[in-house]
Amino acid sequence: MIRLQQTCSACPEQYDALDDDGNVVGYLRLRHGHFTVQASGPGYEGSGHGVLVYEAEPEGDGAFMPTERQAYLDVAVARIESHLAGGEVLFTFTREQADALAGRPVTDEEAARIAKAVPFSSVPDALAEVTGSIAGYPD
Repeated sequence: MIRLQQTCSACPEQYDALDDDGNVVGYLRLRHGHFTVQASGPGYEGSGHGVLVYEAEPEGDGAFMPTERQAYLDVAVARIESHLAGGEVLFTFTREQADALAGRPVTDEEAARIAKAVPFSSVPDALAEVTGSIAGYPD
């Protein structure tokens, strides 16, 4: 189980991800509207030296908007846990790409669910499962 410890509240908002033994196994940072999540890998030394497992462009600039924080942190933890369990992080995509693939704007809740689902399934299946539709993809 991964536990997040906030190390800075804004500009940037950042967290260390700790395992059950208190070891730092990941680093999360939101700066200038760009959220990155790194997990431990070869030569991992903490802040900024891990394997990139997730990145996104939330509304918040140096800190998350209160309505989006938990969804992004949940995705970050899921991506770190997947990486540590030997899962392959396939790729990430932007909110605009998710909107285009779904054929409509996805909600914040759907975006967070899609981000969690993508590492464990194909993109079309994940989008169809969460949104109930995908542009140009047969039902």
